[in-house]
Amino acid sequence: MERPYRALIRFFEGALTITMAGAVIVLVLQVFFRNVIFQSLSWSDELARYLLVWTTYVGAVVALERSRHIAFEGLVDVLPPVLRRVAVWFSDLIQVLFFALLTYLGVRWLLVTKNWSITLPLPMAVVYSVIPISAAAMLIIKLTRLISENRGTQVDKGGGHA
Repeated sequence: MERPYRALIRFFEGALTITMAGAVIVLVLQVFFRNVIFQSLSWSDELARYLLVWTTYVGAVVALERSRHIAFEGLVDVLPPVLRRVAVWFSDLIQVLFFALLTYLGVRWLLVTKNWSITLPLPMAVVYSVIPISAAAMLIIKLTRLISENRGTQVDKGGGHA
């Protein structure tokens, strides 16, 4: 299970690099064309916006895998051990339900989305597909961690077992 998990994480790390680099390149081109050539690229604003959306969702997957999302650890740490376990369990449950629901609703949304991008030859379903894709990946990450913790091993931030 470790090899497919690491492959998933590497895929999202690579996708994050590509979307961030793509957004930077498009924005630099946009500034160059507007301020040096005095011509604007009709598609650059829209493409930069879509790349930033993808960067956000793909980055959320990478952040979850690295345990970099905002957490109220100080609040949980002051709880008695029994309440701490309940709080962590409840948080895990809410996350799993949220990721599952977002995956399900995201797929349903893709199935009914028929419109196209305004300036790009791109179906909006491609743009929106990042929502269920990233939610499914976060669900896999969370479930993998929960299974690992239940077995007494732990998936570390690098994806291996500690």
